[in-house]
Amino acid sequence: MAKLLLINPRSKAQDALPIPPLGILYLAAYVRDICDVRVIDDNREHLPLHIVEEEIKWADVVGLTGTTSQYNEAVKLAEIADKYGAMTIYGGPHASAVVPIGQFDFTVKGEGEMVLREILTGKKVVGKTIKDLDTLPFPARDLIPLRSYPTRKLKRFDGAYTHMMTGRGCNSDCIFCSSPQMWGSPRLMSAKRVYEEMNELYRKY
Repeated sequence: MAKLLLINPRSKAQDALPIPPLGILYLAAYVRDICDVRVIDDNREHLPLHIVEEEIKWADVVGLTGTTSQYNEAVKLAEIADKYGAMTIYGGPHASAVVPIGQFDFTVKGEGEMVLREILTGKKVVGKTIKDLDTLPFPARDLIPLRSYPTRKLKRFDGAYTHMMTGRGCNSDCIFCSSPQMWGSPRLMSAKRVYEEMNELYRKY
């Protein structure tokens, strides 16, 4: 069974509040039945590089994601992965909006679940948009320390909170937003699906 390491690289945006990386958690959930998956959210953990390197040495495939502010860090991690012979895959908002110039074996534009599965199973890589989002498993939040993410005080309530995706895509085409390139046209999850995920968050976490 292949060993897959998914990394959310450290961001240059120092004032950003780290939030669980749902993009790679969806990927982990989608392929965990065919591979051994680990997740590092280095945008929250800020691990020493030698610890991240040890995790990269374990992996057969290293998946990297991120915005433009995370790109340089992704390139650095891909170079480490290349040193140990691991395949590298780069995706996310930056990869979908521009043509990355770093050293990656695969660059994925748009949704990554089906493409990642095709790469891991050795099938011809074509990738498709997932029309029915209800078919997606819940994000693999068990692979990160969800309770340890920082939160800001909100006006409406006190206590811990987290975030969800209830759809993908947008009708607008704002030049400052990666959504059109990343997700395409709008698709929504059903109310039943959203309620079930809320229930899991409440009861499990």
